[in-house]
Amino acid sequence: MRSEAAKAAARARNRVWYQANRPHADAKSKQWTKDNRDKATAIALRWQRANPKAVAAIRARYKAAHPDVGIFNMMRQRAKRRGVPCTLTIQQFEELIAQTPICPVLGLRLQRAKGQATDNSPSIDCFVPKLGYVPGNVYVISYRANMLKSNATISELRALLAWIETTTVGKGVNS
Repeated sequence: MRSEAAKAAARARNRVWYQANRPHADAKSKQWTKDNRDKATAIALRWQRANPKAVAAIRARYKAAHPDVGIFNMMRQRAKRRGVPCTLTIQQFEELIAQTPICPVLGLRLQRAKGQATDNSPSIDCFVPKLGYVPGNVYVISYRANMLKSNATISELRALLAWIETTTVGKGVNS
């Protein structure tokens, strides 16, 4: 059995070798993972189960560094579920969100929420839903505006507005 000092020295030698041979070592590691997909998955899952705090920290760092990836992935899942194309790249998506600091519908300042979406969270929508999430067919509005328009038609929205105006005028509601 090796002493702790011997183990530490071996780890240090391995780190030095890895830094000197990183491209070669990474290529070998990727090839082994590709050739042994089931083993690699089992090893990763075993490590994740044994290190839940480390996994949570890694995920938190990733989410902090890539705040729009969650919205992007939900958009892709929605497209798949609805059977519509989704050719928008993450770069195009991030540019679209960066170019829209204010909700064009309600005038709310768009802010990314941590966890659950809030009224002023950015939300992606399509001009023509059947065309899917493709460049030129998507826009960013607030979550609140998207929920308001949801799947209502223009005539339904006009009817709702007329009803609200006739029933709430003078009552101090939603004025």
